[in-house]
Amino acid sequence: MNPKLQPKNILKTIHKGAGILEIISAILVFAAVVIAVIFLLPEYVTLFQSNHVLDAYQDILGGIFSVVIGIEFLKMLCRPNSDNVLEAVIFLVARHMIIADTSPLEDLLSTISIVLLVVTRTYLKKQRKQKSAGRELDVPEEESL
Repeated sequence: MNPKLQPKNILKTIHKGAGILEIISAILVFAAVVIAVIFLLPEYVTLFQSNHVLDAYQDILGGIFSVVIGIEFLKMLCRPNSDNVLEAVIFLVARHMIIADTSPLEDLLSTISIVLLVVTRTYLKKQRKQKSAGRELDVPEEESL
């Protein structure tokens, strides 16, 4: 059997390909965020010229949230960990709550969701710190000569 066709080598090749696709996706998301920021600038002019300031403000706020969510998504692609995923979800819920016309019940549920996500994120950070502190204690100290 050809050594390059062994399952272990095929999996390595697929993993490298997936890594390359992740990098390409991150570059595309970065480009989209930059383009979104550029196209968001004229909206500020509209805000000051508009008689419907609230509508223009909502449009700008929606655009800003979209850019922030794009940045969080980019961070998640570049370094996928629980913190980045939770931050992206928090911004998604916050965007929905602030931009969309929601009922008081939906606002309450969104607020509860954000609180639960922040508590989860804090708990996971605390667990990580405890694990890293535990590893430091388990490592034997070097003896001096």
